[in-house]
Amino acid sequence: MNLYIYDFDGTLFKSPEPNPSLWHTSLLGKINGMPQENGLGWFQETMTLDEPYVPSNPSREEWFNENVLSDALKHIQDENNIVCLLTGRTELYRDIINRILKSVNLNFHHVGLKPINIPNVARESTMDFKKKFILNLLNEEYKNKIKTVTIYEDRPKHVEAFTKFLEGLKQLSKFHIEYIQDGSKYLAHDLETDLINYLIEKNGQGMIRKKFVDYTCSRLDKESQKKLLDMFSLPKEWLIKTHHVTMNQGVYNPKQWLAQDGVEQDLEKQFALLSTTTTSTTSTSTVSNTAESTTITTSSSVVTATATTTTLSSLDSLKEEYPIGKWLDLQVEAVGISANAVAVKVKGCPTCNIIPHCTIAIHPLAKAVDSNKIRKWFSVDQFEKGKTITLSSHDEEELKAYKEMMDKPQQSPKSPSQQLPPVSITFTRPLDSQGLKIRGVIEEIGKVGIEIDKKAVQAAKAATGDPNKWNIFPMLQKLYPKLGNKELQTETINVKQWVKTNKVEDIKVLQDYLSKLNL
Repeated sequence: MNLYIYDFDGTLFKSPEPNPSLWHTSLLGKINGMPQENGLGWFQETMTLDEPYVPSNPSREEWFNENVLSDALKHIQDENNIVCLLTGRTELYRDIINRILKSVNLNFHHVGLKPINIPNVARESTMDFKKKFILNLLNEEYKNKIKTVTIYEDRPKHVEAFTKFLEGLKQLSKFHIEYIQDGSKYLAHDLETDLINYLIEKNGQGMIRKKFVDYTCSRLDKESQKKLLDMFSLPKEWLIKTHHVTMNQGVYNPKQWLAQDGVEQDLEKQFALLSTTTTSTTSTSTVSNTAESTTITTSSSVVTATATTTTLSSLDSLKEEYPIGKWLDLQVEAVGISANAVAVKVKGCPTCNIIPHCTIAIHPLAKAVDSNKIRKWFSVDQFEKGKTITLSSHDEEELKAYKEMMDKPQQSPKSPSQQLPPVSITFTRPLDSQGLKIRGVIEEIGKVGIEIDKKAVQAAKAATGDPNKWNIFPMLQKLYPKLGNKELQTETINVKQWVKTNKVEDIKVLQDYLSKLNL
């Protein structure tokens, strides 16, 4: 017989995960942590797999890894196969997971879920639980019948652990680990924010929400983002970054801004400016139009840019002119391209960068900051309205040099520090005179994190760790509102006896127990 083991989260089912782009590291670890260990319990709270976060009847295309699902359905049809779902989720999730499986007609022979943690007993790891489950099938349930094992798994560490584990099982003729890489599934921003707020309220004793600012920018509205993207045809694998024009790193700080273009003229009228000069190599371009196509030729030249910073006495006026929350009208002036990034130069926004710009997209091995290193800029004024132009990151000499370099034995690029391949894009200047105008609002962008109020934590521990202070009657009343007072009083006595008999000292264990009573 053949044994097939399917993991649930991230393997068969696209369970929602915390979005790391939303949360500071101070909070992210807490989100994934267990409530019993001062975490928020994303993977322990059953609500994270229930509505409104996961539909009661999740669609196959959106919520399942279709290749894995197809394999599972196929394997179940063969009488020589034993097909199981094996997950680190606890028994609390059984009804929800059974409902999810039923929605796609998946009838596993076995569904293995971890038992609920017993108070004052060491917690069993997910891997230890899964090994024990598999050994029970091999040595007890189907003794001497199973000769091959195939495991579908998405976690690299578990793939490695299962490989070592199965190598030691001499009764198997062969085994295979199917490593699944299907990417992460995130909730909508508002849904996830509401969920995290609830988990902090429920499990985050002493946690105080705090915003950690990454950068200050002019964040483009949705219409402007779409307007910019519609101008370009980009490589399919490139990552879209059309979101904002950076003003400075960290919190709102006009002291970091350089006066540029139209903003520079405005600032010069108001402030005494200190000037510094930087030199960089850029490119000028010539457009040649024919009936069939439009080509761009470039030649390198050295240009001098004067960067200016404001004196301290000007900061108040600058803050007044460009406060957080103000909408700025911006004008697209040029298109920049390199092997790493594509961007547009804009006018109308103060910034710490030499060239005020919005990153449009980057190579998968590049970083958004690479747009600061773009040296090929093409003025949009030279492009005919409505005409599609092909722009390249390399001119003929650079292409020749790149080919010569690639002919030499070397490894493929693995990081942005290595030479990335030449790229070409197309740009279409809008017909409408308003097509190059975009809007953005000045905002601080960052992630939500937490600070710990140690006194509040100690007070919470003192209260929750003393069973004599637990008010069980209202807990039951909230969970089971249809019960009458007499029934509630009887159940309160029973629960208190259970707490005493099992020496329960963690109120979260009590809460889990109460939720499963089904009164």
